[in-house]
Amino acid sequence: MVARKFLVRHDDSTFAVDYDTDDGFEIFQFQLFFLTSIPPEEQKIVGEDNDRIVSDDSDLAAVSDKLRLVSITAEEERKPEKQEETTSSTAGAGKLDAGTSVMSDEELARMLQAEKEALLLQQHVAYENSEKFEEKIRPYVSQVLMYEDPVRQEAARKTVPVDNLEEKALVSLAKEGNLKPSKIEQDHAFLLQLLFWFKRSFSWVHEPPCDGCGNETTGQGMGNALPSEIQYGATRVELYRCNSCSRITRFPRYNDPLKLVETSKGRCGEWANCFTLYCRAFGYESRLVLDFTDHVWTECYSEVLGRWMHLDPCEAIYDRPLLYEKGWEKKLNYVTAIAKDGVYDVTKRYTRKWHEVLSRRTITTESSLASVLASMTKECRRNYTSQVLSVLEERDNIEREALERDLRSTDDASISFPGVT
Repeated sequence: MVARKFLVRHDDSTFAVDYDTDDGFEIFQFQLFFLTSIPPEEQKIVGEDNDRIVSDDSDLAAVSDKLRLVSITAEEERKPEKQEETTSSTAGAGKLDAGTSVMSDEELARMLQAEKEALLLQQHVAYENSEKFEEKIRPYVSQVLMYEDPVRQEAARKTVPVDNLEEKALVSLAKEGNLKPSKIEQDHAFLLQLLFWFKRSFSWVHEPPCDGCGNETTGQGMGNALPSEIQYGATRVELYRCNSCSRITRFPRYNDPLKLVETSKGRCGEWANCFTLYCRAFGYESRLVLDFTDHVWTECYSEVLGRWMHLDPCEAIYDRPLLYEKGWEKKLNYVTAIAKDGVYDVTKRYTRKWHEVLSRRTITTESSLASVLASMTKECRRNYTSQVLSVLEERDNIEREALERDLRSTDDASISFPGVT
């Protein structure tokens, strides 16, 4: 056994890789895949000092400590561009279209192969720790049940200028040429107006202003929650000192949406929590969506679209699920939707790089994850009638098929990506 430490450069990043030569070249490639998301069959590894290609036949105990990783796909994509420059005057449009079609098939084949290898890698790196996943999700299963409380729903409805939003919904439909909208079209348009209204009504909190003089504050760490704060689920309280009068301002992180209707402020967790209550208060089937890379938003079922629709109240953005991966360049891993009737893995709705996402899903294996979600969903539905269960199961199947279909789609040209508010 020879223990090596390689410095592997890829694009603008350098990775330190600890490696045991007894493990074989394939394990080394999987280590690089885990770090860079470049599948083994697309890796070209060369010595940094001599440009000598490192392969399965190389003696990894003797090669240079400094290596460079290149994506074969990236190299291939650059080559046709040069060819096109030199042959465009003689190449016909038909040939170019045919070439594009072939590349599309090749991309699909590479994606499927990458997904297969990512799953293989996951078997080696993922922990058999489904309890950790369930621990993270379990509090939200209880939280979403608060959205069904008639008292909370009524409190939310009382704050909404319903007539004004209904009028705006009809105006928006009329502008699209729809002068006689159906009930479900009006409901869809009202939901969007509710989203826009909420964005204007709720306040983002970074560092809260001083409760005394209103001036800027500076964070002082965490404090103990008071009984009046714990009553509304605030187990964490941030403390801020005024830069002018030195008064301490408390920022309790409330989890009860009833209190959030009153305070109308917070960060993405409070925004999504409160907005999902508003959606349920007006009868929309809704989910709270938890992104493990630190964001939260809402999904509502649209009768007009016949599917679940993404709504981000922090941005007043709707039906733009690729916002986070393409717009914010987030490295997603788990995106989970929680509702009164179940817990769903909806990650595939929010990515077009599933094999890369798989390489970051290391809490537990896919099979264990599916088992946990199925168990939690069964628990949520334990008191449902067979008729309701049949409807839900049919919708679940339709959604699973749609998620797989979307994953293979490249049709995202119309999607715009506004920045973070």
